[in-house]
Amino acid sequence: IVGSTGQVGHKFLVQALALSNIYSSVYALSRAALPSDLDKDFTGSFQNVVSKDVVEAYKAEVPSTDVFFSGLGTTKALAGGKENQYKIDHDMNIELAKEAKDHGVKTYVIVSAMGADSSSSIFYNRMKGEIERDIIALNFDKTVILRPGMII
Repeated sequence: IVGSTGQVGHKFLVQALALSNIYSSVYALSRAALPSDLDKDFTGSFQNVVSKDVVEAYKAEVPSTDVFFSGLGTTKALAGGKENQYKIDHDMNIELAKEAKDHGVKTYVIVSAMGADSSSSIFYNRMKGEIERDIIALNFDKTVILRPGMII
C-alpha cells in the first residue's frame, strides 16, 4: 500500500489490516512513520517501510506481493504547483506500477478521480486520465481503478 499517510491510502491500510483472513502480510510504503498501534489486531506480518523515496524503498524492501494498492496523490497547493503535482501523482505512480509489474503483482488498485480523461482540457482530469491510460498499458492481470467524487 502506497500513500498510507494520506486520506485514501490510510483507508486502504486500515481495511487491509482488518482483513487478516485475506492478507497474510501488509507492507505500507510511506514518507513518514505510521502510528505504532495501527496493526494491533492484525495477525499477519505488517511492515511500515518509511523512506523519502518510496520507489527505491519498494524496489529494495518489499518482496513480491499479489496486490498493490495506490492511494498516492497530492494537491497542487501541497506540491507547489501543477508540475510538481504531476511528478507525484502521475510519474511516481507510473514508476511504482512498473516496479509492481516487475515484482510479479497480479492486481493493481489505484484511486483516480471522477471525470478522469486523458484528452480533457482540465489539468486535473487530464492528469488522472493519463495515469489510468499508462497503468492500463502495463497490462496487469487485473487493474482496478476507483473513481470517487471529491475527497474532502
